[in-house]
Amino acid sequence: MKYLKISVHTTTEFSDIVASVLMEHGSDGVSIKDHSDVLQLLKSPLNWDYADESILKTEFHGALVFGYFNETANANKIREAVSALKNDPYFDTGSLEVLSSYEDSADWENVWKQFFKPITVKKITIVPAWLKHKQKNTVPVYIDPGLAFGTGSHETTALCIELMQQIQLAGKHVADIGCGSGILGISALKLGASRCTMLDIDPCAVRASQENAEFNGVFNLCTFIEGGFSKTENLQLDVIVANLTADLLVEFCSYAEKMLHSGGVLIVSGILDGYLPQVQKAFCANFTTLKTQQRGDWHGLLLIKNG
Repeated sequence: MKYLKISVHTTTEFSDIVASVLMEHGSDGVSIKDHSDVLQLLKSPLNWDYADESILKTEFHGALVFGYFNETANANKIREAVSALKNDPYFDTGSLEVLSSYEDSADWENVWKQFFKPITVKKITIVPAWLKHKQKNTVPVYIDPGLAFGTGSHETTALCIELMQQIQLAGKHVADIGCGSGILGISALKLGASRCTMLDIDPCAVRASQENAEFNGVFNLCTFIEGGFSKTENLQLDVIVANLTADLLVEFCSYAEKMLHSGGVLIVSGILDGYLPQVQKAFCANFTTLKTQQRGDWHGLLLIKNG
């Protein structure tokens, strides 16, 4: 069995955006090789006496972002999505040169499991489904992401889980928009929500959410929807959690306003530094920002719908 490997040459500051786009288009995971990381290590006060100086002489500069896709994925469509990023007004994108190859899987789908460890975010511990929960005084959320985004290790996921714990979820109907593995919706239910609607355009994500919800014993509290934002038009909700990219959040704004009750809460994340003003502007007409939270270069917002 083979898989499609896509590599994109970009800049350090733009690598996270490229990684997000590859995930949105079906990558089963991403990795980043960044020349600046090597330079930072070599220039650190640690003892690097045995470092190979040829590393500094490499012709490679910037960052390479790797995506890993099913062999039936449309490589041309992925190239077009990456190429569309070239006009970004906030960042130097670099060349965005795309290379593709088909490689043997060598059981690659399971290799990443050795790097997925339990992660605690305040009251919640995200536990790989093949491990046991050993963290005292936290609530376990068991996740096997499979082919969907969401292990809890990314800053944007952790931001959403943190912000959810700053509101009252007991008895609330929550929606997880762009649910991926279902990690946020399941966390909301473990924190006391009574119902959760999970939506994703990717059928693999919907299937992963269903399997993880069943494993966590909350399947009967969930509704699963495969499709885009238009599928949400008949929903009436108390809380929405949306971990998306900035452009999708701007697009989602009008849908969120219609879906939420007056005084309803909206938690959004996936916003890099340069895009924060754009997202805030989109939501300012119908929402009041209660809190802005940051992890690394990423921001999350806690908003309330105006009455």
